[in-house]
Amino acid sequence: MSVACYIESDLSSVRLIGDGVDETWRAPAFSDDAGGSAVSRMVTRARDAATWTAGRLGRSRRLGAVVISVEDSICARVSAPSAARDVLAAALSQREREWTTDTGGTTVQALAQPRQRSRKSRGNGDHIAPTTGRMTVVEMHDGPVRLWLDQLDQQGISPESVETLWHGIAEAWPAKGVDERALTGVVLELDDAYIWSWSRASNLIAAGHSRKVSTDELDDVAAEEDAVKAAPPRLVLDWLAWSAQIGDAPQRITVVSKAPETIQQVLTEHWPESGAETRTVNDPLAKTLAALAESAAETDDPRRCVVDLTHRPGRAHRWLSYWTVAAILLLAVGVAGIGMRQRSAISQSREITSELRAEINEHVSAIDPALVSNADPVRALRSVLVQEREANKPIEAPQAPYPIFDELLLASAAIATVIGDKEDANVRSMKIDELQAEITIAVPDFATGEAIFDQLRTNGGRLDWRSSFLGAPPTTQRLLATWGSAP
Repeated sequence: MSVACYIESDLSSVRLIGDGVDETWRAPAFSDDAGGSAVSRMVTRARDAATWTAGRLGRSRRLGAVVISVEDSICARVSAPSAARDVLAAALSQREREWTTDTGGTTVQALAQPRQRSRKSRGNGDHIAPTTGRMTVVEMHDGPVRLWLDQLDQQGISPESVETLWHGIAEAWPAKGVDERALTGVVLELDDAYIWSWSRASNLIAAGHSRKVSTDELDDVAAEEDAVKAAPPRLVLDWLAWSAQIGDAPQRITVVSKAPETIQQVLTEHWPESGAETRTVNDPLAKTLAALAESAAETDDPRRCVVDLTHRPGRAHRWLSYWTVAAILLLAVGVAGIGMRQRSAISQSREITSELRAEINEHVSAIDPALVSNADPVRALRSVLVQEREANKPIEAPQAPYPIFDELLLASAAIATVIGDKEDANVRSMKIDELQAEITIAVPDFATGEAIFDQLRTNGGRLDWRSSFLGAPPTTQRLLATWGSAP
């Protein structure tokens, strides 16, 4: 179980509740006679508060939710073109407002739906979804609280979440028996003020506080009674204004107080359909902190916590930065070493290149000294090589002649074998050259021509013969042939 912490925005008091702890630290008042500037005195107060907090937590307890008082904070509707922190701060600066104290350091955030966080978005308001137009904005003076968080971080303590009391009562007192989309309200009565918030499913929508008139400011008992009765109606006026701005009103109201009947009566008169319910507790603030100590808030939703303070860079982030720098330095040393090795390799390559170039020039000079100074010696050498090859071509043997005479003898013998002394068969022409052979024979019939053709094909020559007849017998036979293979 964690311990919840309630802290005043000026560090005037710190209260721890949870895990069997209920203790309060109160800071001594600043003395005008004390030396040092206001900043140094605030730093001292933050250190003392952090030391006390760390001592009460010890090693067995962890710090859960840190709840900041809202007396020096405002919640307002503004018109802005962006949800960035600087833009919202500029929009709020145009409003008339009065602070009870000015302790320096301001946090501004819009109560809008969050989007996925990144390291670049930390602290600039970009952790919420893009929003324009009218939006609800919370602004608080939390400079001293930041000092206290830094002092805690130096002692190894980091809270799980940092939120305002508005966020805290919305989370600690959820309405029962209503739809999660319904708007619900909580009124927490403290000794000096009424703190109220509107929320949907514990997501803060609107908030405010109404200060009570202290008895020291009143002259008699009657005036005190009138002041007590006047406080709830002032709260109702604030609610009417907010309802008009956001276009909605609470469907269920929870009043947490020592004596909630007066507030319940006033709210029921103006919102009879809301069904105001009461929670009578002797210490409303302690009960709220105890409920927060048992729950875990969403740390990336501005409707659940103060995101910039929850994710405020601490000791872990500093160590991460140190290790990142160390890794970069080691990487730089490695890159430098690789660079030196590359430089040495380049130098060696240049030496080898120079030696090869000198050897090549020596060989080229032996062929033709003029080629050494040529802009493209490789091309020049190739030209010389081509010229040398052309000038020193080997003598090629001539192609063997075709055996024309042998084929002429073979063809004559084949024809003579068939026609013999036949008077009605004779050779009219015979021509054989390097391209083809052609023989024309007058034959008495087809049988004689076919016999001549068969004899030519079987004579063992190299000519491939073809036969055709020019008309009916007696007719002329035409024999054509081409060389069948190279000579």
